[in-house]
Amino acid sequence: TGRNEAGQLGDGTTTSRVDWTRVNSSVAAVAPGGDATLTLKTDGTLWVHGWNQFGSLGNGSTTRRLSPVQLATSVTAIAAGYGFGLGLKTDG
Repeated sequence: TGRNEAGQLGDGTTTSRVDWTRVNSSVAAVAPGGDATLTLKTDGTLWVHGWNQFGSLGNGSTTRRLSPVQLATSVTAIAAGYGFGLGLKTDG
């Protein structure tokens, strides 16, 4: 639920939501970061979505992503803030 003008809810739209919407399954952790969101799945894959105007999704582009795109594998922890995201891989 919440504001979604940057696509940070990851449901493929920019429509804000007042009710819960299922987007992913097998989620281990979620790190909302203002205009973008990081999702760590139980298989260790890192997925990102959101505004990305300054490349904050870390996928080598500045294209806004309204639906989650896979960014990395072998991730054990995530964190995010306004304009940045962090992932800790299994190899440190």
